[in-house]
Amino acid sequence: MDNPPAITPHYSVSNPYKYFTSIVALQKILIGVINKVTWSYYRFGDKTLPPLIIIPGIESRAEAYYKQFLSLCPKGFHIIAIHYPPYVLQAQFIKGFNLFLEQLKLKNVHLLGFAFGGYLAQLLYQTYPSKIDSMILLNSFCDINYFRKQATCTSYNWIPSFILRGYILSNFPRCQLEDNVRDSVDFMVEQVESFDHDELVSRLMLHTDNKTVLKPPNLEVCDTSAITIIDVENKLVNIPSSLSLDLEKFYPMAKIAKIKEPGTFPFFSNPDEINLFIQVHLRNNGVWPGRDLPDEENNEEEEEEDINNNNNNNNNNNNNNNNNNNNN
Repeated sequence: MDNPPAITPHYSVSNPYKYFTSIVALQKILIGVINKVTWSYYRFGDKTLPPLIIIPGIESRAEAYYKQFLSLCPKGFHIIAIHYPPYVLQAQFIKGFNLFLEQLKLKNVHLLGFAFGGYLAQLLYQTYPSKIDSMILLNSFCDINYFRKQATCTSYNWIPSFILRGYILSNFPRCQLEDNVRDSVDFMVEQVESFDHDELVSRLMLHTDNKTVLKPPNLEVCDTSAITIIDVENKLVNIPSSLSLDLEKFYPMAKIAKIKEPGTFPFFSNPDEINLFIQVHLRNNGVWPGRDLPDEENNEEEEEEDINNNNNNNNNNNNNNNNNNNNN
């Protein structure tokens, strides 16, 4: 839709997910010349603006990010959430993503990657620096060796689907959860249950593929200040905190946002805070839609100023810690 209708914020409807799927259509395009594959995606917002493209983690599809659509699109932002084909190599995803951009005639985009989706976003940022204007990394990492060591095998093709689902679900929290966090986990369980065998194999193979190397950014040519790292301090899962610290060191000029509220899937369980950080990031990187709601504008500007100040404080603390480590 070139001129999409108004979309109601998620907190104003009784069933936000059902409302989202009734307003925003799932679209599909074929990519490739000989062996064509299908990319699925949701797209909404002002197409005159560069889009924020959301890359899911291994446990979800594009529709899992419906709360980002229902919050940011009414403000005029252009959002695309993708569900990529069952690639088994990261190099295939990288090439396919570029063809996806070409098919949609998108020359410049912003990325948001959750967990492993953030790792894929970094590979894209490394490969197509002229096309990726900025990047948000949510609960992500810059090294997959930890996950490769945790993998039970190197090939998943002959393993039954229910066992593959168990591999992914084994990383979900099993402790007592608040209602909003439990709802997010339940939704992601349904997402994993919806994957067919090829999709399950793809997610697990991509997660441990080491044939494509993520290189440290060349700080002389790479503007890491166009990167925002959003990290939930208590993810409720058994993943080393060193992965988050390594990511912050990997991009020393990135803006750092720490989320205090626990959550494994914060884009779902804590959308208001996450969406505000997304909005601040996009505006800091030149995306200023002209459709802000008048009664919210002043409050949002104050909140954005507070967030920018907090980001600066986090960056200063991060730089001080790096300097102390270097001195030691």
